[in-house]
Amino acid sequence: LDDYEEGTWAPVMSRGGTPATLSLGTSATYTKVGRLVTLSVYINGISNFPTAGGNAVITGLPFASSGWHTGNIAYGSATNCSNTTWVVDGSTGYFLTTDNANFANLSINLNRGMFTITYQTA
Repeated sequence: LDDYEEGTWAPVMSRGGTPATLSLGTSATYTKVGRLVTLSVYINGISNFPTAGGNAVITGLPFASSGWHTGNIAYGSATNCSNTTWVVDGSTGYFLTTDNANFANLSINLNRGMFTITYQTA
């Protein structure tokens, strides 16, 4: 394994270009082996997240992807949790509903979230 790397990254969640305020429960981490990258983060506080105005996205990924790749998100509040999919394309992660429609105009409760994805770099 001559190409192994571990580190942290700084996720930015936004909708329609308006960023949310994030409080990380632990560091956002990545592990890269060759071209394969695994990202994970636990966000224990999300505030000022717009409920409308475009797609809900995560930017700040440490490596651009080679195309579309999928991962999982558990999100919600202390009393209400949901699970959905997110996909990475390039340097942006997109939230998707179970019917693969963008969270463009949905009012979703994102008080906290656990995110993980594995993808191949460009």
